[in-house]
Amino acid sequence: VARALAGMAEQLDENQPDPRPQQPALDTSGELAALAYPLKQMLRAAHMIRQELMALDDPLHARPRPAAA
Repeated sequence: VARALAGMAEQLDENQPDPRPQQPALDTSGELAALAYPLKQMLRAAHMIRQELMALDDPLHARPRPAAA
């Protein structure tokens, strides 16, 4: 859990150079097993937030958007 939270903090730290998405090994047994999926979702969300923030700061980092219909 601590590694996942640290990974989220790293994703959202604007002083970190373009961090890659992290998928730490999460324990899927025992008391904390129920947290594995939500933590993975939070890590993905943190990465997506970072990508959007980078796109706002530098349009060259923006992902191509599909054309409006």
